[in-house]
Amino acid sequence: MWILTVALVSARQLRRSAVAASCLALLAAVLAFYVGKKVMCGIRCPDMPYSLNIVQLAEWDVLAVIVGAILGAIFADIGADGRRGAIAAAVAVGLLAADAYRRTDNYPAEGQVVIGFAVLAVIAVLAVAVRTPRHLSAIAAWAVPTALIGYGLVSAPDAIEQLLITGSL
Repeated sequence: MWILTVALVSARQLRRSAVAASCLALLAAVLAFYVGKKVMCGIRCPDMPYSLNIVQLAEWDVLAVIVGAILGAIFADIGADGRRGAIAAAVAVGLLAADAYRRTDNYPAEGQVVIGFAVLAVIAVLAVAVRTPRHLSAIAAWAVPTALIGYGLVSAPDAIEQLLITGSL
């Protein structure tokens, strides 16, 4: 969901605006996730204490700013003509595909929902990005290598969190 959000708030924006919007969107998503988790845990298990882990929240906020800045700068070119626009869209499509693969591999019971969302997300990115049939074929060609690289990237935040919390992978 976060990849789609960043792609859509950044597409066709000036680079500085795209970076700012991406960072803010990801910071809001991190806050909403952890506050929502606290609320849901309070509803489901009212007798169990759950508090916000400020260190964990801060770690994810730092990652949100770093990733927001990088992806905002890249995704600002989504919808642009030529190679830059095709590569930017392919990065979004590749990351969406890689994340869907990783999630269905780790949580097979959720596979249908994850794949369904990923398909809709790719369609949304392509709706913003595609200029011509030739542009679509360029996006498709670049999507394969970006998905391979993207798999490592979408796995990195969880690996970093595990390393910071437990000290080992």
